[in-house]
Amino acid sequence: MPQPLVTGISPKEGYPGTKVTIRGDFLGKDESDLVAVIICGIDCTLRAKWDKENRITTYTGFCKGKGDIVIVTNSGGRGTSSVGFQGLVRKNVGPYEEISTWVDEDPKILLTGLKRTTVSELSHENPLNISLEESSKYSSDFLDQEFPNSSIDMSKENFSALRFLLENYQNSKFESLKSGLEYMKRNIGSKTMNSTDHLLKTNISSFMDAIKIMKDIHWLSSNDKKSEFTRVFEVRLKEILNSAHKIYDDDLECKAHADAIRSSLQILDTYKSLIYFPQQVDKLLLVDDYDQIITSYKLAKMQLSKAEPATRKSVLFAQIKRDLDSKVKDVQNQILDKLVQFPSSPDEQKFLIENYNLIEDSIEIKREEARIDPAWHCLLEEKNWFIQVMIECRDMHIADEKVSLVMKQSNDDKMSEAAKVHSMSQVPHERNRFIEELCQMFFDIFTDYWRLGTMYINSVFPSSQPDRTKRAAEYYALVNQILEIFCNIVRAAFIPHTFDKSDKSNGLSLEWPIQQDAKIISQILPHCLKVCRMCAQQIYMLEVPKKIFGCVEALVYDLRCECLVTLLSQPTRELLATLGFEEEDWIVDRDVDTKNNSCLITNLPSRFETKFCKALTLCREYVLEEKSGEKKLFSDGKFSEKISKLLYGIAHAFLKRISRFMTKEDHLPKFVQMSQSKLLLYLYNNLNVCKKKSLPSIWKMLQELKFPTDLLKLFEQVFRESRKNVKALQDNLLKEYIKEAINPIVENIENNLYAGKFDFRDCSKPLTVRNYVKQIIMSLLNVHSELFLLNKTLIQSVFNHAIKVVYLKILSLLADVPNFCINAAVQTYIDVFCLKETFKLYTNDESKETVHKILKLVPTHSFESYKNFID
Repeated sequence: MPQPLVTGISPKEGYPGTKVTIRGDFLGKDESDLVAVIICGIDCTLRAKWDKENRITTYTGFCKGKGDIVIVTNSGGRGTSSVGFQGLVRKNVGPYEEISTWVDEDPKILLTGLKRTTVSELSHENPLNISLEESSKYSSDFLDQEFPNSSIDMSKENFSALRFLLENYQNSKFESLKSGLEYMKRNIGSKTMNSTDHLLKTNISSFMDAIKIMKDIHWLSSNDKKSEFTRVFEVRLKEILNSAHKIYDDDLECKAHADAIRSSLQILDTYKSLIYFPQQVDKLLLVDDYDQIITSYKLAKMQLSKAEPATRKSVLFAQIKRDLDSKVKDVQNQILDKLVQFPSSPDEQKFLIENYNLIEDSIEIKREEARIDPAWHCLLEEKNWFIQVMIECRDMHIADEKVSLVMKQSNDDKMSEAAKVHSMSQVPHERNRFIEELCQMFFDIFTDYWRLGTMYINSVFPSSQPDRTKRAAEYYALVNQILEIFCNIVRAAFIPHTFDKSDKSNGLSLEWPIQQDAKIISQILPHCLKVCRMCAQQIYMLEVPKKIFGCVEALVYDLRCECLVTLLSQPTRELLATLGFEEEDWIVDRDVDTKNNSCLITNLPSRFETKFCKALTLCREYVLEEKSGEKKLFSDGKFSEKISKLLYGIAHAFLKRISRFMTKEDHLPKFVQMSQSKLLLYLYNNLNVCKKKSLPSIWKMLQELKFPTDLLKLFEQVFRESRKNVKALQDNLLKEYIKEAINPIVENIENNLYAGKFDFRDCSKPLTVRNYVKQIIMSLLNVHSELFLLNKTLIQSVFNHAIKVVYLKILSLLADVPNFCINAAVQTYIDVFCLKETFKLYTNDESKETVHKILKLVPTHSFESYKNFID
């Protein structure tokens, strides 16, 4: 077997006679294998007991200072040690030495100063002088159980003779024990105080001094018999007696004080672990080890409960108990402080709440105040913090928006109108960032808040409100308040007309101080709606009760309505403001219909259709799609009528802009160079494309959006009315065109007819058609070429009307001629015949009748001489 190795000793220090337990490896195969146990150089083998291969128990000898523990076995030889033992020495205090604690008088010293011998001077190693080689021992645990609070030290009051014999002489024979007893009696008898010889031998000098003193007293008393020698002696004895009583009383007082200190020191020694409880708790708080704190507290309370009645009455004991409970209360207060440090996750909050309740259940002190419900306390404080965070987010973005407005105003002074619009569309508005941050922050916090509240309602934590229904009602009231404030903040920022400014129920002023125009709102509202709907869907997925979710549902509904109105109002505003004033609006293109008829158009109808369809696309993207938990958008009939009017307004804005160009209320921009007649034709063609292509395309898109049937019927009426308006405006444009293109021709006929002072009564012989006819033909040919280029389908209708008007004008002029000479009659006939043949394709029955009336006015009876010329 390897050398013995000592790895531990308990206790590590002690006075002589201290029982120690030695642990290690290879400490012997059995008791017979154990040769020696040496502690600090003192052989302790005699009282050593081999328990097992890794444990030995023994009692220390007179060890002073620190030394090694050496085990010697037959199988392994002399061993080594990795630990040491500290031997302590008791300090002997004399009866006249001043100390801070009470020391009993040494029983070895008499009041006279004579020494006596006591049983404590006997050898503790083998008082019976019996061989211990063959004695076997019980285990120390067994003897401690059978003889609790006993000792084998004969100098102590709790000395147990039976345990002493069982532990040291269990296997000794009765005869050996009797011999040992006789030995012990002889040993004690030779040293007892009753032995006069021993007393004299030990104190011979003291006896000699006493005899001398007695001789002197006898001599003094015999020489002074007449004097009252005893009187002085009595007085001195009384003084000595009084001094002795005083010293005795002082000693008793010191003893009482020392007893109190000793009792306190004993309490401190017994409960020293509790004295350091606050420091231990502080260390555990650094790592949030509340389980260990609670366990330590329970163990401390258990230890205090086992105290003796006398100890319980101690002031120090009461102070230790108060400090213990006070520190645990401080831990609870720290938990409450951590519980209201936000943001924190529900798991962290649950951990703190559970530990608070565990500590609360383990505290046994009476409370003057009501018990705090940590879960409810946390919910209340988090609600207040939640609201404060939303208000701070709102105030921060209001400040940022004010700064951006100042910067924008300084930049706008240096920018054109188009650049302003472009920059406004490119730079994200501050309120877009605000709604994104608000909704993201709101959902993150609300999710955790809802989880904690759900645990509270479902009695995961002990509550001061045992009724689950009432707990739910109280918590839902907090949630409702949070949701209402969130909705009011959003309303004040984006749809302020729906925000009740007079509502001060929450004691908060939520009005957004900066008001934006409709253009800005139309740009930011769709994004706001998109973000809010996402947030509302996430809240709805948490299965929030419908009664509480109602304010969010109402907010989303109002945002959808407002966004739909805004999106459908925006094209109207833009068409009225910008249509026809941008260069791209007048880019010319050729449109070909299904009959292969072509005409020239501009981008006006395309832009109208683009804006209309873009608005509908945005409506479909942001508004129209119904999501779970949302109110039906067109459940209100008045709102449906409003939307149909907005659709009508878009078409009306387009027609109004066309009409204003037609009536010259709006002048063409400088970059558009064209005659009024050509403009009218372009506008007519644009309306034609709008009626045949744009409106049907828009109607088809409306049908694809799957509006309710009732609403589609309203839309159908709107589009039917819009087509009628387009047709009416086309008719007006055609009339205006005819008026613009034909009337100048007709008005010039009279002047040209009498040009060169032509006289129907006396004129020269005709050689060809007159100039006024040529001018009519040339002017109408110009109109024809314009129509042929822009819209050839109008040639027939325009020329039918033009020829009819020209003939009527000629008829009216010739009707005023009183008399035709032969030359004038022939000339007039030739002119009318030329016009008739030139425009015979566009001469209708009414025009033919007018021509017939004209020819009747011309006298043809004298045409015989001009027949060949006329032919």
